[in-house]
Amino acid sequence: MTLSKPLIPYDAVEHPLKPHINVIDDTYPFPTGAWWTNLILSNGESVIYCMPYALKIMHNELHISYPFRVVTPTVLQNGFLTHVRIAFPNTTHYEIIASDAFSVTVQFHTQSQGHCTAYLVRGSPYITVHYHNSAPVLHSGQSIEWIRLKKNENNDNENLASYRFLTSTNQMWQLFLSDSTSELRMESNSIISQSPLNGILRLAITLDALNQPLLQHCAPVYPTGGSIKYIQDKKRENSLKIQYHWTVKTFGSSDKSIPLLMLTLPHHRDIIQFQKVGNVSRKRNMTDENVLVEELTFVSMRGVMKGVLGNVWYMMEELPNIYWDYEAGGLLSSDLSTDVGLMDSIRSTIGIDTIKENESDPKESIQSFIRNKLTTLLTKEYKTIPNFAEDSYTFGKQIGREARLLLMAKQLHHNEAAQVLLARIKTALEPWLDGSNSDHFVYDKTFGGIITSKGWSDQNADYGNGYYNDHHFHYGYLLYALAVVRKYDPSFIDIHGEACLALLGDIGTPFDTDTSASIATSLSNHTKLWDLEKYFPVARHKDWYTGHSYASGLFPMENGKSQESSSESVNAYYALALFTSFDWKNSTLSDDTASYYQYARLLLAMELRSVKKYWHIDPNSFIYEPPFSDNAMVGVLGEMSAVYGTWFGNQGMYIHGINMIPFTPITADLFPRTYVSHEFIQIESEYTSLPDSDIWKSALCMNHAIIDAQAAWKEFKPSFTTFDTWNSATNTLLWIVTRPSWLEKKQIMNANSTRLQCFGVPQCKGLECCNTLPGCCPSALACCPVRNESVTAIFGDKQQRDIGVEVCYGQGECAALNLSCCDSFEGCCEPQGVNGTVLGCCRQQVVTSPSVHSDKIQHATSSNGLYLIQGASLLALSGILTFAFALWYRRRHYTPIQRDLRMYYCMGTLIFLIVLLVFVSVESFVT
Repeated sequence: MTLSKPLIPYDAVEHPLKPHINVIDDTYPFPTGAWWTNLILSNGESVIYCMPYALKIMHNELHISYPFRVVTPTVLQNGFLTHVRIAFPNTTHYEIIASDAFSVTVQFHTQSQGHCTAYLVRGSPYITVHYHNSAPVLHSGQSIEWIRLKKNENNDNENLASYRFLTSTNQMWQLFLSDSTSELRMESNSIISQSPLNGILRLAITLDALNQPLLQHCAPVYPTGGSIKYIQDKKRENSLKIQYHWTVKTFGSSDKSIPLLMLTLPHHRDIIQFQKVGNVSRKRNMTDENVLVEELTFVSMRGVMKGVLGNVWYMMEELPNIYWDYEAGGLLSSDLSTDVGLMDSIRSTIGIDTIKENESDPKESIQSFIRNKLTTLLTKEYKTIPNFAEDSYTFGKQIGREARLLLMAKQLHHNEAAQVLLARIKTALEPWLDGSNSDHFVYDKTFGGIITSKGWSDQNADYGNGYYNDHHFHYGYLLYALAVVRKYDPSFIDIHGEACLALLGDIGTPFDTDTSASIATSLSNHTKLWDLEKYFPVARHKDWYTGHSYASGLFPMENGKSQESSSESVNAYYALALFTSFDWKNSTLSDDTASYYQYARLLLAMELRSVKKYWHIDPNSFIYEPPFSDNAMVGVLGEMSAVYGTWFGNQGMYIHGINMIPFTPITADLFPRTYVSHEFIQIESEYTSLPDSDIWKSALCMNHAIIDAQAAWKEFKPSFTTFDTWNSATNTLLWIVTRPSWLEKKQIMNANSTRLQCFGVPQCKGLECCNTLPGCCPSALACCPVRNESVTAIFGDKQQRDIGVEVCYGQGECAALNLSCCDSFEGCCEPQGVNGTVLGCCRQQVVTSPSVHSDKIQHATSSNGLYLIQGASLLALSGILTFAFALWYRRRHYTPIQRDLRMYYCMGTLIFLIVLLVFVSVESFVT
């Protein structure tokens, strides 16, 4: 692909990387941050995580896995084991023919002019393939056998063929075909169609038998992609209505009232506008409403996914306030208490004399002391000229530090420092903006982006910048500095407006031309030529389904994309909002929705929500299992893994610190006091043992100030002379003195303790099996489910009854109850999920099952009744013999005392055997 070069002062180059497969739509920039880029990198065989399924394309087959879970104290990993392979025989090649914010579409071409199109959509409980004159062929996966294939006879859709098959690992999968005449047969671990199909195949794992009606009913409605819209809430300036519009198709004469069935992540459910299900008369007209299906659950690396109905998702997001300076709280608060005891305590902490009797305003004396101390630090620091680095990341952190110093100089009315700092920042930025620096920017015409010249020629240079790693980290710092310059010298931005627009577009291109135009109008003299989406992908690093960003670029990642420094991603979108905050009120557009400033705030709000949900682990979090959750922080979060570590070391100060920096006004939103009271205890011992010369010391000190500013003041010493390149002593002290914790009750820190809970199924919390989280049976999340009320409410009792809920699937637990009907595939006492309440002919009784099923285990389980009878018989026989022995003893010629002692001994033995019988009986019943 080759794009035209925008009007920027950078050379245009072609990228050396060549995609593994063809991408049809090469007229638009390539989404280098998309979740599916593994398909085009290296040999294209690394995993992509569609959620809830993990997928690989190998040897012209689509490998499908419902990942298993491995939990250790420092790593939580989703394991890939192929369960089903959809084969595309006689394939000549495959290519990507479409993609959007939620999906990628892959097409397989065959020698017979036929082709198959796989719609891989995030959050779909089905895998969907469109066949064009090709016969479906499915194979079993690694070391997995397929035991049975059965066609569902109870089918309310005459245009749908429905099958289910059972694997040797006791997984039940459902197959739906749009041609009701389609016939499938099983041949040696393969399912083969009798004839070519011109239509849709959908495949879904069934973790709970009660979800069969829902999955079958919604099968004819499938997504091929999606888009995002947002609308300004007219009543609330700081709220946006977000809409996820799924591109929906149907097959057959589908009922138009059937809604699309998708899966939500926890952060979606925090803001989605769920509609309460009304009475039966209106339950079938739910196409444009969101109804939560609590019982349809899957496990993902982002916690429990739950079903939702609706072709459009309606969400309400609260936008964060954007501040340039730390809010004047703590010791600089305008309502600082004048209580003499509090004043004396504060004075003692900060090191000044107690209140004098004739002192008219003790509050002012404290604040004056603080301002003088800050001014002294600032004067020392602004006079120190940094040795600016050549690489974009380190330079960005350095110039961001200078910008913070400039803002603080203005806040402290230190005009001389402000003038010097502003001039220094402009001088340092200019070579990066006009392309005269040694590691200058170039525009990549192949993928569409601004990369460094060294990164273009060396994929490992500048932290992989040339291959699109970490752009939001690097350019976020630059845009933060540019925002500060724009605040105090907008003419500088006017001169370099198009270079600024290119940096903004590289990490923050919006969806539509109106929003692009709203920012281009104020930055470029060539507005009509500046449709950002023609030169850059939309919000390069943002994943619109998970809500957060990925830092990974065009490097193959075995576990999918990942991100380490979540706080730097927040800083990037904060910088975009700062930079564009001047354009919002001045916009000539009638609709605030088209304002780029609102779009930047949306990017920031989504990042804040997802980082706090998936990186920060508080005691009430139900995303990760213990013992991993005891870490309180995720170091590196990937598509298929969460790691308590970093790319540069596994010490706690690195893991927590890299997810804190830089400290700016938005940090107060990212790190609420309630979370830090739990998090800080995890790093407290390491923090106190750090030497003052360690660059991480100041960051951890600032973190401590959130919960105990007085302690942080005492810990902040003049010996704090070594700071990371983003920070300064002035910034550290100003953060400490403005924390509300000066005036609040000290937050009690609580270490996390292992929580033996099932946070997929609340009813399971009292069961011992729940020490394996996030469910008693992680592959099913259904140790004790209840009747699927959502399915009954929406589709009525008939749907609940009609579709296969009687199937036994060969569960050994039923056989253990001596129910002969459970010996067949068509049995009538199906347990709900892997563990659950027995239905049908069985009485209501909770049963359990082993986590891994095999013939031997099932045989052992089904033999429990026989073992119980044998044990009882042996114990009864032993009792009879013991009693006979006692009578014989009484007839011997012993003294009365001797006879009584022997009688008591025998009776004791008999009582012991009776107790043992009861114990064995209870244990056998529980087993």
